[in-house]
Amino acid sequence: MKNKSYRKITLSSIVAIFVAFASPVAALGANSVDQIVTALLPETSESRGLQRAETVATTSAIQSGAMPTAKLVVGFVGDGHILTMEGMRQLRTLAKALEDPRLSSSQFQIRAFAYTPNAPAAAQPISSRRAQAVFEHLQGFYGVGVDKILGVQGLGATELNSADPIDPLNQRIEIVNISAR
Repeated sequence: MKNKSYRKITLSSIVAIFVAFASPVAALGANSVDQIVTALLPETSESRGLQRAETVATTSAIQSGAMPTAKLVVGFVGDGHILTMEGMRQLRTLAKALEDPRLSSSQFQIRAFAYTPNAPAAAQPISSRRAQAVFEHLQGFYGVGVDKILGVQGLGATELNSADPIDPLNQRIEIVNISAR
């Protein structure tokens, strides 16, 4: 009996380690600082050839894509809100991007999405905890404060990017530039 329980513990430990360190980010390639900054820069007459009208940061403006948004695949352990090592690395890159001088006057919102095909009702609370975990990590490790990130929002399984339940972009974090001046 002792051998069987030892094997179970060993096998479950191996599975836990694999889940904790396996991340879709590694397969997709993490975003660079410059890619994130570029995605978050407000449109200007130089970037689009047109003067951008002042946009109010409403939910509909964010959903319509009118606000500059960086979509990131940040790794979490299973269907929880604990960051994987790869997820922490992606947030380090995000923190560096948020320090870029071109974004110095910008303020942001963190939006988290979760898709749980086996438990759809769980997606909303999971995504809320993930958004909060991202904010707390950025604040605690990199000093990104409430003056820079004005809100967090968990959106569950809304706004799916793919019908494929395992598509990593259905488990994404979005950073939205709500200043967009």
